[in-house]
Amino acid sequence: MLARERPIHLRSLHVSGAVSGERGPYRASGNWWDEKWWDRAEWDLQLENGILCRCHQSEENWEIDGVYD
Repeated sequence: MLARERPIHLRSLHVSGAVSGERGPYRASGNWWDEKWWDRAEWDLQLENGILCRCHQSEENWEIDGVYD
């Protein structure tokens, strides 16, 4: 679910919950020397249940890149 183009709720096989806090966007890029270079905005999202995860917005949806310990 989105509000102001930012997620307000995440749902995946591994994590789900309402977003209670956010930090970002952080610009990230890689493979700049290659034809398969990438550039994106990443966000740290805190969920109501205490989970903190790194996400980014792809062309079609938001994707979870990882969960902090």
